[in-house]
This record gives sequence, C-alpha cells and structure tokens, in this order.
Amino acid sequence: MQTVLTPETKLTPDGVQVYRVYYPETDLLGGFVQTLANVTENAQVLENGIVYGDAVISGNAVVRGEAWVHNAVVTDNAQVCDRAYVGQGSVVKDHAVVSGSAEVLLGSVIGGSALVTDNTQIVNSTVSDYAVIMGNSAITNGAEVSEFAKVMDTAVIAAGELKGISAARGNFAQLP
Repeated sequence: MQTVLTPETKLTPDGVQVYRVYYPETDLLGGFVQTLANVTENAQVLENGIVYGDAVISGNAVVRGEAWVHNAVVTDNAQVCDRAYVGQGSVVKDHAVVSGSAEVLLGSVIGGSALVTDNTQIVNSTVSDYAVIMGNSAITNGAEVSEFAKVMDTAVIAAGELKGISAARGNFAQLP
C-alpha cells in the first residue's frame, strides 16, 4: 500500500519529530511515522498512532489509537492499539493484539492470537498461542506464558512457564 508523508508533524514523548501519513489508494489520513521505512507492505498506522526510530510495521499489521511503537517490530496481522507501547527490540506478530495501556519491553515476543491488555507490562518475556494477560499484571525475567493461560488482576509471573488451561490471578506471584 502506498504511504505518503504529509507536512503535518508532531513530537513524540521523547522529542523526535514524526510526520502524519496519507494512504492515497484509500484516501485515508493515517497516524505518524518518522520515515517511510517505518511502514512496509500493507501495514497501516492509523488515527494518532506513532511508529518511529528503528521500528518497522509490516504485513497487514496495524498501529492505531494513541499507541506507539519505538525500535520494535509489528508484523503479520498483529495490532497495537489504544494507548499501548511496544519498544526496546520487542516483536508483536501473527494475530496478537496489544491494547489498553499495556507495555511490551526489552525484546519481548507477543505472538499467536495472544491478547495483552489493560495496564499489563511484559518485560523480556514471551506470550503466545491464545494466552491472555490483563489487569495490572506483569510477565518478566524471561517468563513464558502460552497455550490458553490467563494472567490477570495483579498477578506476576517473574520466571518459568505458565501454560495449558491455567490461570494466575489476584496477588499470585511466580518467582524464580
């Protein structure tokens, strides 16, 4: 899909100038990118989404709402939306969705049909398959959450694996 930079600019939260994009094939005014290299294939940045730095969105991926992607990859049919942040070498792929005010940091990988939402934080960890991470929970220290696992409320998975048809909720903590 052809992407064109418009003259409209704004500064990212860390002071980088980004440009609003326009998609002439669909006559759609999109979100903001630092350069055209940030958006490839049929990927789109919509509404007030921001993609910058070494970030690349590709495939049919979408970044929308007030979400921002910095030095990370969003690919395939993945979505980053609402006020979510994906950065620091992380990858969101397949049909995964990162939404709400979720943060995906430090090389984390979100894949499959996983949902990471609300005020969750994923740090240097993997969430995949049909896993759901929600509430004010955190997945850290190389932890892996997969299959049909759910992590919610204020639960913390700080190492190891949580998989199968399992759930961690409330003040649950799985520590190294």
